[in-house]
Amino acid sequence: MNTALTFGTKRTFKAKQIINDFLTYVRKPLYIAEDATMSKTEKFQYLFKVLLCKLALLPILIPIIYFTKQLTGAKSADMPQTWGYYVAIVMIVPLIEELIFRGILHYSRWIIAFAFSFVLMTLTKYTGAFDRIGWHIGFTYLACFLSIPIIYLITKPLDSIFEALWAKNFKYIFHLVAVGFGLAHLTNYSGISNYLFALPLVTSQIISGYVLGFVRMKLGFGYGVALHSAWNFIASFGMLVVLLAKFF
Repeated sequence: MNTALTFGTKRTFKAKQIINDFLTYVRKPLYIAEDATMSKTEKFQYLFKVLLCKLALLPILIPIIYFTKQLTGAKSADMPQTWGYYVAIVMIVPLIEELIFRGILHYSRWIIAFAFSFVLMTLTKYTGAFDRIGWHIGFTYLACFLSIPIIYLITKPLDSIFEALWAKNFKYIFHLVAVGFGLAHLTNYSGISNYLFALPLVTSQIISGYVLGFVRMKLGFGYGVALHSAWNFIASFGMLVVLLAKFF
């Protein structure tokens, strides 16, 4: 019996324990349901400690990013200093990225369908495949969107097979998603002279990929979104200060 829940006492989570939980999970990712023994309060306490652990890495990560920029000539992409863009960074982008990168960690036909549509849309954008056959951009995106219910329906008979494969190959999926999340953020930079040497630029995002994946599996999808949003809020705090200065 969980005495912490029975007698109303709360468990405390030390940074050392959380780091050990994380490293243990990363060494052997398991296809598990979220921890049902933790109350919402405990989950948010755990989440806050995870955030503090991530912040503790900044003195190491910031110099890595600085010197990699010097080495590769990379420049951070310019961000519009607007309230709309700020809200997108803090609230909309975390939700979308978690749906794409962490939603997929638990098998779901909807997630598979959305992921397929996203990949199709990305490929059409960067390969210009539909441009070469004369498709208007609107029809291109409409075709990608319409692929979602189609993929959802045609994969129904294969549900049990796909989920079994998901569980069996989960460790590969987990690592691929975490690293892929980091590499996707290379698009935040321009002027990169050598992409191999530029990989340290996304060290923070690769670590985040693993941390957010761990949080999603242990605590639940919503807590991953909350952590992602909190991190983006901290990262874009300078923009908030500029916007508030303009406002007042």
